[in-house]
Amino acid sequence: MSRYALFERRAVSLWPLAERRHDLTIDRVWPLGPPAAPLDHDDFPALLAAIRQARQDQRPVIVLLGGHPIKLGLSRYLIDLMEQGWITHLATNGAGIIHDFELALVGGTSENVAKWIPQGQFGLWQETSRLNAIIQAGAQRGEGLGEAVGRTIVEERFPHADVSLCAAGWRLGIPVTSHVTIGGDIIHAHANCDGAALGATSYTDFLIFAGRPWHKMLCHD
Repeated sequence: MSRYALFERRAVSLWPLAERRHDLTIDRVWPLGPPAAPLDHDDFPALLAAIRQARQDQRPVIVLLGGHPIKLGLSRYLIDLMEQGWITHLATNGAGIIHDFELALVGGTSENVAKWIPQGQFGLWQETSRLNAIIQAGAQRGEGLGEAVGRTIVEERFPHADVSLCAAGWRLGIPVTSHVTIGGDIIHAHANCDGAALGATSYTDFLIFAGRPWHKMLCHD
């Protein structure tokens, strides 16, 4: 046992997400379709050419992202790229998993930080806390964090699973890995957070990321 006082998580009060209100709701997730205005950036043509060449050569296209693309309502576009085979691996942080999970479960995500921090309630939500139980179950099965969340969303048929990146990864067999900083996410302050399970599943995701067969393909020549 540590000789130092520990943060008492049992004193934390979790509120239902219905009390929070969401910055992003399901009706504001962009539908698939052409952009309202042409995408104009000097580097964009070169990026598209590199992606096309990579897939033509059977090499990977890896997307690394945080939570903001989800919060901006872009999930359907990323899922479409996964379904078409353009994205072969999606790697995110803990926030990306949290926003993906909340959106799939309740059709909303993202909170007003300036409102909830002064009230001592930022990130302390009952439904979101279930992620900790999913992570523990995933650790017991030897799964990665993103894998465990995707499995749960698909198997339990979350109401908005169609906009979940984790669910798409599970359905398509495309890794969605989560590379977590311990203490960096809201669910780490919840009483049911198991640091060992969190570390195990995120480390498994690291091993999935590092062990994909693309290394052999890239070094083959």
